Amino acid sequence: MPPDPDAVHGGSAHTAKTKRAKAVISFAVSAVKRVNETVEEPVKATKLADELQHYIKLVETSPRIQGLYGNVDLDTQGTKLWNLCISPRQADAQRANEALHERRLLLLNARVFAFQILDLSRYTPSSGYAQVLLLLNMALRAGVACLSGNNVDLARIALQRAADYNGHLQNLSQSQRLTQDEAWKEDQFDVAEHMFIAQVLVTALLGVQTTDGYEKAQNLVRYLKSEIGDKLVVLLLDLEVLIKAPDEVFDADAYARILERMMQIFNHQETNFKLLVYHIRKLHEKSPSDGVRILDMFLLTLNGQQCDASWIENLVITRMWMITSHRDSDSGIDEAQKLLHKLDKPLGAEGTVAAQTLIWKKLEYNFTQHQFDLAEKWCRLALSPLFRNSGPHNIAKLERYSIDKTVTYIN
Repeated sequence: MPPDPDAVHGGSAHTAKTKRAKAVISFAVSAVKRVNETVEEPVKATKLADELQHYIKLVETSPRIQGLYGNVDLDTQGTKLWNLCISPRQADAQRANEALHERRLLLLNARVFAFQILDLSRYTPSSGYAQVLLLLNMALRAGVACLSGNNVDLARIALQRAADYNGHLQNLSQSQRLTQDEAWKEDQFDVAEHMFIAQVLVTALLGVQTTDGYEKAQNLVRYLKSEIGDKLVVLLLDLEVLIKAPDEVFDADAYARILERMMQIFNHQETNFKLLVYHIRKLHEKSPSDGVRILDMFLLTLNGQQCDASWIENLVITRMWMITSHRDSDSGIDEAQKLLHKLDKPLGAEGTVAAQTLIWKKLEYNFTQHQFDLAEKWCRLALSPLFRNSGPHNIAKLERYSIDKTVTYIN
């Protein structure tokens, strides 16, 4: 019977893993001391950053190193190194822009390595919710710090593990989910914090700007939808994922549907109003016709409700901006005219002047281009009953302009 290859090489494989484990622990012990000593010395800081990158790559590319889970020494050194990287002193230096490039690079590498060794000492596939959530939080913090430092490669390593942790949380058994729900009820875990972590993870994954990161962000949003439904925070994350898609594959219909859903659950708060207007503008940038359609829908919805008059003015001005920022068309002006006739109350003086100013520029331009029919349509739009609070002087000016230009056109 031939010898078993695994049996023959088992000893050497085990020895190699043991050596890797000892090497990681030994380097972790020295790293804490050396980071403290070299952080202010550019040459030494660069050298140590290079060494850290070597070990980061070793941990990332090797099969998971056995024998390190629960290792007290490794966990202690990882905690020390992590705390050193996020100490108030280092944070203050970063905020004050005093940190040299070498120091920033060293601290980013040290932070990712610290996270990696804490992952080795604390994580197993059977880890519970609390432990995984803590590691997820650390991975996100490390990833976001790397993105802020424009180090996408390091960010990818941390965010990949964050995505793995999120998958672990999604795959919890039913009994574990019940335990999680009970813990939330007892306020041991904050649901808002959990959602915040998910939000940061989606944003960070998109920030890596890779196909893999984009797909992981998409999957996370789908999971959140399945778990908690169409909550505002999930809808906003969905919009964030959609807007990051390349222009050639941007799904305007999906973006519009989410905005329609946001209108259905709109709670008449100023913050949510501004969010909707912001995203309607974003949609208009990508797909003008869809942006106009959704804004008209929102405007007519609010028109039939008790709401802040300034919101109506804001939307009407935005609508005038939309129509005046694109190429003129008879149908576009006619649609705007029909919309304004459906609104109940005239705008205030300020809102009227703002809207008419946008229209006036188009009116003048079309007349100078000898496009008299379009100029006349713009003039009628500016004289809409909705704008009657512009004052007698402005109304008379527009009416006189309309007559004068008509005579000029006939002549």
